[in-house]
Amino acid sequence: MEGPVVMAFPMDPETGIIRKKSRLNQVLILRVEPSSLSDKTQVNAINGIVAYSSVCSHQGCVINTWNKEQQRIMCMCHGSGFDARNEGKAINGPAIRRLAALPLSSQDGVLVVREKFNGRVGAKRK
Repeated sequence: MEGPVVMAFPMDPETGIIRKKSRLNQVLILRVEPSSLSDKTQVNAINGIVAYSSVCSHQGCVINTWNKEQQRIMCMCHGSGFDARNEGKAINGPAIRRLAALPLSSQDGVLVVREKFNGRVGAKRK
């Protein structure tokens, strides 16, 4: 089963404290067919579950849509599409940069953030 998109903020599992409630920390979590993931994406995923920044790399809009027919994460502000199976790469514009991925692991069946985002979050500053 693929989708739906889940929006979340990283939280300390012991204290329940949400890490800096900044929108730059908001994460888009999605489950896709594990065998469809590129090798580089597979390294950051758990059983087909991938996590990307929910802040668009074009103008910083919040991304929260999975287009099942087109098989891509969509930014509804300006129509950019991103490939969840291949490192969150921009596959149609106006965005040209990929979404930053959040490397995941699992501890006792619970998703855990393994490292920081593996790229720049949000739009490029001018």
